[in-house]
Amino acid sequence: MGKKTSKAKKIFGFVITTALATTMMVGTANAQTTTNNYKVAGNANTVFTDVPKDHWSKTAIDYLAAAGLFNGYGNGKFGFGDNITRGQVTSLIARHLGLTANNEQSNMFNDIKNHMFEKDIKAIVQAGIMTGDGTGAFRPDDALTRYEMAVVLQKAFQLQSKGQSNFKDVPQDHWAYKFVNTLRSNRISYGDEAGNYNGNTLVKREEYAQFLYNTLAKNRDYNFNINTKEEMKQMLTTALQNGTFGPFKLNALGKDISEVKKEFGVPDVWKQAPCTECDAPNTAVYGDYNIDMYPSDARYIWVKMDISINELKEWFGEPDGIGEDMTSEGFIYNRGSYSLYFSFSDGYIQRAEISKSEHH
Repeated sequence: MGKKTSKAKKIFGFVITTALATTMMVGTANAQTTTNNYKVAGNANTVFTDVPKDHWSKTAIDYLAAAGLFNGYGNGKFGFGDNITRGQVTSLIARHLGLTANNEQSNMFNDIKNHMFEKDIKAIVQAGIMTGDGTGAFRPDDALTRYEMAVVLQKAFQLQSKGQSNFKDVPQDHWAYKFVNTLRSNRISYGDEAGNYNGNTLVKREEYAQFLYNTLAKNRDYNFNINTKEEMKQMLTTALQNGTFGPFKLNALGKDISEVKKEFGVPDVWKQAPCTECDAPNTAVYGDYNIDMYPSDARYIWVKMDISINELKEWFGEPDGIGEDMTSEGFIYNRGSYSLYFSFSDGYIQRAEISKSEHH
């Protein structure tokens, strides 16, 4: 989290973070989804022999396997490292949305007759989520590209853009701009360090698992009430002025893990503390929210949201104090007896914490 002054006593925390380039959260789900039925954080009995235990996609793969969406190859292998095909994607989306094909178009494409995903392909195409290549073929065995992935996720989950994003290789007149922009603005997909989206890159099975997992996790109803920047601004302003949580009144605070699970369901991810003797919490992840669980209670709530440093200055003005004993990557806003510590990366807030100074 970075160094903090010895004066500060922690009373509340939240996180605002950027994430892996291959993952991110999404918005509204299609009305046919049944995401809220999947109250699982991964099934320990479902083990794919080819998925590394420490790989970033393992939680997503375990979750989807437990939910009955990813079955692997039937030989104990997930297909880690393989490209995901267009046909496989139709199966996953159709299964999740509960889509079935009608018999009105028996000869829809010239390359799907008797294919193992024929029914799923027809269902997905009839739902308007995917199309063929314009030559009469669907290409079910071709690998999915990042451009195609953007189209599938935007249409399947009816995602709405939350702002404009600029990739060097996806100008606004590009055919896929709408879909790519929607994924980026919903924090589903990021580009590379050079600012490119690389839309023709093929998607690996583990990468697609992570995208789909985040989609399902985001669409669950967690009953949290900080969803917009305006609500975040109100909460921070109230906390700085009055030393209270403002509208950020979450019933999870102070509860033990069994009570948290009872209210919000089984976490999408349960992160064990790195050590038992240090002052580090376990973390229950619910979509964009992380709840830090200490031995007896939930002490901190973190929220993920992209807020720029300039936006903070527009909200609060120039801080009374900047930096103190922090590095150039972090700074403090002092207001009365309360302080906001921010660290940042790539122009966006990475983490923030509200502290109360014992001496001012």
